[in-house]
Amino acid sequence: MIGAEISSPGTDLPVNLLLWLIAVLWAEHVEQAQPFHPLLIVILAAFAVTVKLSAVPILLLALFILIGQALQPGRRVLWGSVICAALVILPFLARNLVLSGYLLYPLPLIDIFSFDWKVPLRRVLDDRAAILAWGRFPRMDAVQVLAMPFGEWFPRWLADQTPNRSLMLFAALSSPVAAIPALWAKRLERRIWLAWLVFLAGTIFWLLSAPDFRFGYGFLVGTILLGIAPWLAALLDHLAFQPARVAGLFLVVLLVYLGFVLAISFETRTFADRLLLPADYDHVSTQTCDLANGTISCAKAYNACSYAAFPCVPSPRPNVALRGGSLGDGFRTLP
Repeated sequence: MIGAEISSPGTDLPVNLLLWLIAVLWAEHVEQAQPFHPLLIVILAAFAVTVKLSAVPILLLALFILIGQALQPGRRVLWGSVICAALVILPFLARNLVLSGYLLYPLPLIDIFSFDWKVPLRRVLDDRAAILAWGRFPRMDAVQVLAMPFGEWFPRWLADQTPNRSLMLFAALSSPVAAIPALWAKRLERRIWLAWLVFLAGTIFWLLSAPDFRFGYGFLVGTILLGIAPWLAALLDHLAFQPARVAGLFLVVLLVYLGFVLAISFETRTFADRLLLPADYDHVSTQTCDLANGTISCAKAYNACSYAAFPCVPSPRPNVALRGGSLGDGFRTLP
């Protein structure tokens, strides 16, 4: 994934990197108070959710920061964090509203608007179900997948995972074995434990919703590292390693690992297309199809449009009409 997405990342890799960065910033702030780290965490947490809604559990960490700031004398720092978060979140909510009529699409939890372009509730629920089902079994009927109890779909899903993915999952889920004794022995600073708990909640949220691994790496890796961090620190103290040598050794091992991952995921076939600039959108064949009062581009095969032809829909939409005389006026659904 690393090699294939150099200069042309999707939305999954950036979110994972943001989550790891938030974990590092939190650990640094706990180790030695940093004046701007809490603000950065709030901003990055808000931004991560605008890139991928699956990152929403990280807002718990931002909430804990805001609560801590609210308990401090004065409100200047608190209002600064709230305003910065709002400046990140509000454009995202406005974009959702313009595109779908909902503040959070496809989550019709806040349904307070009645625009004529609003996506019908039934379609919103169908889209949400399709996303959840795809994360478990991509090519199976969504209704069938979501009807399966956890005890039925989880073993089937787990059997499809590679050994290293299974190991990563169980390492994250078993992290309480390391984290709770560390907290009990006061080896785990309480605020580090708080971050671990948030990342563990994110892992469970990912597993129970749409457990495609590309959605979950950020929470999985963060849960594992935050859970074992106090024991690693205690080991280093016990062995009296020199910090500079340990950091150098860790950097070498990390670079070797990243080099290996880069080599096995590198796509030479597309390298020239993305050497300097992001790769262009895939050019998928389309055809003209009808709306209620006009025409639009439709997918020709596989129900896929890409973005080269825009706007484009997977199939004809006889119940959708242009809101005006041009595509710029948008669309609306007929009763």
